[in-house]
Amino acid sequence: MAQQSPEPAQGAADRGNWVWIPETTESGWLLAELLAEFRRHRLRLAIVFASVAVLAFVATFAFPIQYQSSAVLAPVSTTPASSLGAIASQLSGLAGLTGIKAPDAAGDRTIVTIATMQSRGFQVDFANRHGLVPRLFPWRYDEAKQQWKSEIWPIRKGQPSEEEIFEAMGSIVEVVQDPLTGLVTLSLFDRAPESAKQLAADYVHELNEHMRVTEVKESQRSIEDLKRQIASTEVAELRQVFYGIISERTKNALLANVSDEFALRTVDPPSLSDRPARPRRLLVAALAAVLGVILFSGWILVRFALRPFRPSA
Repeated sequence: MAQQSPEPAQGAADRGNWVWIPETTESGWLLAELLAEFRRHRLRLAIVFASVAVLAFVATFAFPIQYQSSAVLAPVSTTPASSLGAIASQLSGLAGLTGIKAPDAAGDRTIVTIATMQSRGFQVDFANRHGLVPRLFPWRYDEAKQQWKSEIWPIRKGQPSEEEIFEAMGSIVEVVQDPLTGLVTLSLFDRAPESAKQLAADYVHELNEHMRVTEVKESQRSIEDLKRQIASTEVAELRQVFYGIISERTKNALLANVSDEFALRTVDPPSLSDRPARPRRLLVAALAAVLGVILFSGWILVRFALRPFRPSA
């Protein structure tokens, strides 16, 4: 007679392996004792919640108040003129004969504009022009002596580097583009609402000016290059195409010179906030209190797990 395999006293089959499962009475006893442990510390939990919330709320007063000013911007149409696209298509057919690269008729100025808004060079120059660097590093700048501290900064002395300024600018400048509408929201933070609004307006104005000057310089350089190409080629078709491109580049330079909002058009001007945006004291206090309770609960669980074993009655 075949001998049957013995059934496990306590356990269940899980994918061919025996996994031990505690008895119901033992599990209930452990859970009851754990809940009793939390009930014994309920007063301490309440004290931790309240004290951590108060301490976090008071600690937020050490950080300067910042107001937010936001502006909604629409990228100016970046689709090249149809005539320039036609000229580029004509040139592409002849470029292989002369080794000349056709102009890019599908360039998107919006990508370059947003990249410039977030670039290191533009933000560092903006911070230096508007005197934002001492406000970004108040603990390193002596307002009374109007100079940078060095005695308490043995590693990094004097004025902050461009990398430090760029990282600090990331905390007061936010650029977000809506993927559906393409609208760009620019937000700047400062200690006064009027100052934040003025900084946002200056940021948009200087960005448009930067893009306008860049476009004019590129058009002039392109015109000079095309003139040299005309002087060095004998192909009549190429000369005609080059003259057409020069005409379009000249129009672009003229339009850039007469346009105040060259790259971004203001849809909603910078706002004037009536309440601080940072720090959010109540939110910080609530999060700190919850974190304090979680950490204290973890201490209770560790203490409960390391207690001497006491079998149930």
